[in-house]
Amino acid sequence: MPIDDGPWPDHFPDSHAHEHCPPTAANHVPRNVRDLHPSDISAFISLGDSVTAGFGMSKLQEHRGRSFTAGGDKNVTTVSNIIKHYSPRLSGQSRGSHFVEICFGYICPSSHQPEFDRLNSAQTGAMVNNLEEQVNYLIEQSKKPEYREALKGWKIINILIGFNDLCFSCILKGTSPEDYKQYLTDVLMRLRKAFPKSLINLVELFRVSQVYSLSRKSSFCKNIHRIFPVECVCAFLPRSFGDKFRDGMDKTVIRYNRVLREVAAEFQEEDDFAVNVNPALQKMDLDVFDTSFLSHLDCFHPSTMAYQYMAVYVWNAMISREAHESEFDPNVEILCADENTRFLVDTLEQPYTFNHQVSPSRVQ
Repeated sequence: MPIDDGPWPDHFPDSHAHEHCPPTAANHVPRNVRDLHPSDISAFISLGDSVTAGFGMSKLQEHRGRSFTAGGDKNVTTVSNIIKHYSPRLSGQSRGSHFVEICFGYICPSSHQPEFDRLNSAQTGAMVNNLEEQVNYLIEQSKKPEYREALKGWKIINILIGFNDLCFSCILKGTSPEDYKQYLTDVLMRLRKAFPKSLINLVELFRVSQVYSLSRKSSFCKNIHRIFPVECVCAFLPRSFGDKFRDGMDKTVIRYNRVLREVAAEFQEEDDFAVNVNPALQKMDLDVFDTSFLSHLDCFHPSTMAYQYMAVYVWNAMISREAHESEFDPNVEILCADENTRFLVDTLEQPYTFNHQVSPSRVQ
């Protein structure tokens, strides 16, 4: 193993722990987007960058089937697999793996592989301005007969974007919070038109600059970033020179996350479309971990197991207000949905107030 062994095992414990949850269904037809049970979801759609594409687990591959949000491979914990436990006919999950799809700012070829990607449009290297192309891909896919029926029903659309905007903000013009907001707003307006009956799961960003201090715990990782810092230049510049840029990244991520809430508030008026901000990853403190959290490939992306823990935290925060305050702990519990559970939806007056009930299924 090229980087330090850590307290986490080399595989995710009980990787299908959600199957211990009773596969309960809703006891009524949903009235609107604020009344959705996991069993009501017929399609799962994803937009984002390499984290959503499943990059970093091994080789220069995107492990689409193990994407922590959209992955549909068997015996792996992903957000969509947990939903599928309650909604067996769920459509749109990505599967398998293929060579990395590179996208970078204005240089972003439309190089999707639909047989693997399915309704996961994420591309490695994508920035917020690349989401428009991802929507184009999704609209084209939505015309295929295999998705037509599922897309008539209720959908979860997961969006996690902004890490690459942060990582190159010190050498490029950078994406201002104002531009970040405009790009997101434009994309959400297109999604609302193209995919009605959708709940957007807009995931907040964690401080990606933390990867620098975490990687310093391993000589292997230090050497990789000294030789090959290009995945996140602003985070991996050395010492006090880099500290200035890392501090700038941290300030910007706070502003980006504030923008997510501002944008979500603009999409709360309709019964068949809403945006919910998911804070599960925002409080991640990577300094408490060792390098077992990081990919053995590049010491930057999450490890295979870290991705699965991230999936549990995002899922929990989709159905439980209490989960928003939870620490990022290897002994996390997957929360089980019962017939009264509903996905949380921000409201203008009182975010995250929908009544729900959950029960834990421990991952151990």
